[in-house]
Amino acid sequence: MKARSKVVLGLVAIAALGFAVASTVTAGDTKSDKKGSNVQEMSKGAKMSATTRAIQDLALASQLIRYGRQEKNGESLLLAAQILHKTSTKPLKVAHKATGKEGDKPAKMVKANNSPKALLAEAKKISSGPQLAALAMATEKLLEEDVRGAVGGPKVDNFTIGAFQTINWNPINFRAEERAEVFISTGVNSRMILEIIDENNNVVVRDNVPGNYYHCVWSPRWTGPFRLRLVSNDNLAFNCRLATN
Repeated sequence: MKARSKVVLGLVAIAALGFAVASTVTAGDTKSDKKGSNVQEMSKGAKMSATTRAIQDLALASQLIRYGRQEKNGESLLLAAQILHKTSTKPLKVAHKATGKEGDKPAKMVKANNSPKALLAEAKKISSGPQLAALAMATEKLLEEDVRGAVGGPKVDNFTIGAFQTINWNPINFRAEERAEVFISTGVNSRMILEIIDENNNVVVRDNVPGNYYHCVWSPRWTGPFRLRLVSNDNLAFNCRLATN
């Protein structure tokens, strides 16, 4: 009986292994079919490249800028200036098109200079004290130096969106099993919606929380093209910056 039990258990184990293999193949077939939404739950082992980390740094800089201006905190602006200076970028060679009419009168343009040097000057105006002076001096010295050892970095696109306009970018390929990110900074508070749309016209991720930036993160099931869409629900025009990997 014991020998027979071992045989039965062995057959069960083999059957389970076969089921596991079949499940894996099925999943692979689903990916190859490229049906449904091209998105999956972010795995703990999802690859995070240096470019992805750089995009997160840019997001942190935007948060620091918002907080610094809101709370009149110069230190936050100085830290943001340092991050922006150290983060190397390159142009995004993908065309975009704006649709929608602004009306008879052009919308008022919201101007916000978020360059490192402008943030340094702004920090000195809104705050004072020995700690800020020391950090400002260190930041000023850093801005005089070239960024060392930085190669590549996020792809960026500087653009303007008018009141109640929509901007669509031509499809951009993102790799399977890797962390994909799109980050758009509007410089100041705005009311917009950033959507990522796969080749099957599914919206795989959306950020519609008003603020001074919009950030979408997802993990594609298969390598394929995605369209980026930014919709403005604001009656103002904005100079924006897109960064992606």
